[in-house]
Amino acid sequence: MVVSVDTMRADVAREAIAAGARIVNDVSGGLADPGMFATLAPTDVDYVVMHWRDHSARMQEQARYADVVAEVTAELGARRDAAVAGGIGSERIILDPGLGFSKTAEHNWQLLRRLDRFQELGHRLLVGASRKAFLGHLLGAVNRTTATGRRRRCRSGRPCTMCGGPHP
Repeated sequence: MVVSVDTMRADVAREAIAAGARIVNDVSGGLADPGMFATLAPTDVDYVVMHWRDHSARMQEQARYADVVAEVTAELGARRDAAVAGGIGSERIILDPGLGFSKTAEHNWQLLRRLDRFQELGHRLLVGASRKAFLGHLLGAVNRTTATGRRRRCRSGRPCTMCGGPHP
């Protein structure tokens, strides 16, 4: 079994690795904690570098792109380069375009249509598309509360409008 930890804090990554985590998924790509690369460099764990522009309270203000695919690819490549310069082996890096993070629904679809651009960076890819608002828009959920409510009904055993429930 492979255990992954989602964190942007080096101290949390250090503790998770000590407890057996084999993958650190840093949604900030090393931007939130300047100690992340130094923490991971001497280990052999894989490192997910996600495209990120800001913390959740302000991230949607950063969803401005002239060419979302080109800009996210370039910014993600720069974070990859910083991780390698920080001592993380290139073979340990996994790239994530960061669906839903500083992106509109249309940006997300554009990125999904052009995953080949990220593959050109030469690393494994991770695309986290679960419970994202842009999927809710596709399914007719107009806001996060609606999508969350649907998920809760599904887990509660009552019929779920997304998948027809009921579920245990």
